[in-house]
Amino acid sequence: MGEIYYDPEQAQKVLLLNKLKKAVLKAKLGKIRSNLILRLPKDLEHALNLEKGESVLIKVENDGFRILPA
Repeated sequence: MGEIYYDPEQAQKVLLLNKLKKAVLKAKLGKIRSNLILRLPKDLEHALNLEKGESVLIKVENDGFRILPA
């Protein structure tokens, strides 16, 4: 009772997301013309189903910032 079953692709994403939650990820900043861009690791992109052109919210906090889905 209370068990959740995933197809293999969903299970892989859940396992990857759990692994990433325990890690400290390093991302690179780049520049395209006058815009500063944040380049995220491919594992994070895959685990969170992020796609090019997608919008996110940036919340400034006392010790940095947080990126949230829009």
